[in-house]
Amino acid sequence: YSGSVDWVMIPVECDRYSLWNRVTLGVDRRGRTVRFHSPDEPEAWELKLPESTSMFRYVFPMHRGWGIGRMLVLQVGADIMGVSPWNERGEPQAEVVWYLEGYPQQQPQLNDLGIRQVLPRIGIKEPMLEVLDQYGRIIGNFGPVGAGQFYLFRNGKLEARETATASLVWQRKMIKPYRHCQADAEYVFLHRPDQRELEILRGVDGKTIVVRTVPDDTSDILVMQGRFALKSEIAVNGEVSVGWYDLFADRYVWQHTAPAMTIPFTTDNESLGLLEADGTLKLLNLKKGTILSEQKVELPESISNVHCAATERQLVVAITGPMKDPAKLTETELRIDHRRPLINGRLLALDRVSGGLIWEREIGDSAFPLEQPRGVPVLVFNHWETRSDGTEQKKTVGVMKCLDLRTGDDIVQVEGESWGDHYAMTLRAEQGRLEFHSPNQTIRLTYAMGKEN
Repeated sequence: YSGSVDWVMIPVECDRYSLWNRVTLGVDRRGRTVRFHSPDEPEAWELKLPESTSMFRYVFPMHRGWGIGRMLVLQVGADIMGVSPWNERGEPQAEVVWYLEGYPQQQPQLNDLGIRQVLPRIGIKEPMLEVLDQYGRIIGNFGPVGAGQFYLFRNGKLEARETATASLVWQRKMIKPYRHCQADAEYVFLHRPDQRELEILRGVDGKTIVVRTVPDDTSDILVMQGRFALKSEIAVNGEVSVGWYDLFADRYVWQHTAPAMTIPFTTDNESLGLLEADGTLKLLNLKKGTILSEQKVELPESISNVHCAATERQLVVAITGPMKDPAKLTETELRIDHRRPLINGRLLALDRVSGGLIWEREIGDSAFPLEQPRGVPVLVFNHWETRSDGTEQKKTVGVMKCLDLRTGDDIVQVEGESWGDHYAMTLRAEQGRLEFHSPNQTIRLTYAMGKEN
């Protein structure tokens, strides 16, 4: 293998049955190239991205995508673009359809930037740090992205643009920065927790409909989707209440009460997990509140967090306690971002549709990449460790471990100089072959997929 190994997988927000659930998306470390893998194509294909002088091209925790039909809306750093990965004949030939710079007039200077720490919440995937520009606005705070329109704040204005072409629909000069933005086909909702405000705009022209007074924080909101918010509250008696709240109608669509010490955790855009203190694990339909599944699972001695990665057909849940040996982890891992949480405890897989338990097992100290290869029966865990060679000298070793997604069984574990974070993946689905590449090693896996898998 002679290509680059500096790829990092990035999340793509899409519906459960979208073709994007079968596409693995990677961006190189410098933010210059995007790479696509699909089990429906014979090999990977790449797209060189537009040149940019933005310092945020290198900040890969900001990279993300939205899958809209066959189109990809891609955010790389503080820039956003529309990408067509296939040509008119359905062949893998990617091109950039439109491109917008986050700061087209003047890039913020390094000395003008601010950092706001976000307190971590158990069971929730969200950035631990927010980078602010000179006006106190979150850099790269794009979205939401819908089939018709998407929204972004730049040049001191909130813009609504057509998703297919990026043509401007309307823009509004915003005096107050907002923390979160969500929208459906009719309305746009701007959350300003510092001012205890929720401003609701019309989606068609951006006119303000109402400004409501709300609680002084959004810590009770677990998920924002369309015009709805998933809220969680703890009662005086310790019971945990979760509910699907209609922001426009200002009322709950449904509510569910769980025993004290229950941990709600996010899964995908269709369901919600609830882990009770006795090991009862429930999966709820997000929009209806109905219970999809309920089963008992083994728990670690203590629980510090719950994480979930959604693959094409499964929800992989890590119920983690404290690290057994945090001293062996490098400073790189201790400063880990929200997409690679540290885990040590129980690992289990649920059917993404029925919620049924497929397998469960123990998992030792590791980083858990929440973006996993799609369309292949493999889970990948990789992290950096500090090792002693018997003297005062210490060395850093990358550890990579592959599990069978269908059974949870170990497949292979390797160590080397660069397996700790970035690597390259080569998928040849027709041959049932999957390869992982570092600068001086290659792991080659062969597999067979049945009709059910």
